[in-house]
Amino acid sequence: MKKIKKFLLSLKVKLNKVYKTIKLKISKINKRKIKKFFFGTKDKYGFIYNLIIYGLLIIISFIYLYPLLYMISGSLMDISDMQNPTVYFVPTKFYLDNYRIAFEKLDYFKVLFSSLLFTVLPSLFQTISISIIAYGFARFKFPLRKLFFALSLITYVIIPQITMLPKYMLFSNFHMVGNILSFIIPATTGQGLNSAIFLLIFYQFYRLIPIQLEESAEIDGASKFKTFYLITLPLVKPAIISSFLFSLVWYWNETYISDLFLGNKAKDSTLQLRFLRFASQFNETGADYLMREFEGARLAAMLVVIIPLIIVYVILQRKFVEGIDAKGLGGE
Repeated sequence: MKKIKKFLLSLKVKLNKVYKTIKLKISKINKRKIKKFFFGTKDKYGFIYNLIIYGLLIIISFIYLYPLLYMISGSLMDISDMQNPTVYFVPTKFYLDNYRIAFEKLDYFKVLFSSLLFTVLPSLFQTISISIIAYGFARFKFPLRKLFFALSLITYVIIPQITMLPKYMLFSNFHMVGNILSFIIPATTGQGLNSAIFLLIFYQFYRLIPIQLEESAEIDGASKFKTFYLITLPLVKPAIISSFLFSLVWYWNETYISDLFLGNKAKDSTLQLRFLRFASQFNETGADYLMREFEGARLAAMLVVIIPLIIVYVILQRKFVEGIDAKGLGGE
């Protein structure tokens, strides 16, 4: 009996040691897992990092999406919903007459063609001209090249209103005021809206392309233009898409230059100017009931004006994001 008791006692001690060892190992494993879950590893982000990043992304997304959601909601409300303080985001019924009024006041489809004409053509010509100019700065050496490049970039910090009067006088002397040439000529000569930014984008993309590719093409008998068109230009598609989209947005939203250069034709030339006149006619009257009554129509008009840009962005989104990631373009 004593031997059995002694054996059982020693067995109990050993089992306790084994249990404590296993418990300690489990505790270490659990601590390691918990630490890995919350703080991550070298190859994987932890829960805390993801929580902060996704939280910031949700907040920023809401800030950007809120105006759009507000426009969509308000454009579907009638005057009773607008005046009812209990109705905020979800209308009691869908009121589509706001869109009918917006299309009629804007003369949408007729003015849309004119807006696209005054937006797409300058953006296209600006992208083409800047891609060529930037290639010249990146690949060719000529006297005062750095000075000219610096002066071209400095034009971005000059307030456009400073140059408007000289430009207007110049265009007026050449009888270009009141037609699309006042947009196309500056864009074709590399002096369109914010051309300096696009010049820098293309210049940096060209600098990333190995010059050996172009030298090999020239050895095979390709001319400078053929090398640029067939070898270099396809490699900078993200820059082309990004520059074209930014240019499109800036020309689409431009009202000051349009109003100045188009003269009497301005009111029927672009959707933006048409919308400004539609919105301002109620502010000028000062009648609150008119402003409340047409608030839904104003929001509907605002929404249909930006829809073409949204469609273009959705189509070109992938290439646009590639261009932004590649060169880290920020700001607008």
